[in-house]
Amino acid sequence: MIFDGFRELMDASVALVLLLDLVFFSYLAFRLTRERELFGPARNGLLPAPKPVRADRPEWRRDMQ
Repeated sequence: MIFDGFRELMDASVALVLLLDLVFFSYLAFRLTRERELFGPARNGLLPAPKPVRADRPEWRRDMQ
């Protein structure tokens, strides 16, 4: 009898934790789709400008063959 009540209480607490997890991860997904960046320097605009990509000359490929 006491154990049945305890089991129901544990089931309710597990259901509550799962519901809170669902709410939390839904909020994180919403923030990611809205802001594209949750944490880190990109959130505050502190990332450096991207460097230009080096394009090798076509002669370089001919030298490799």
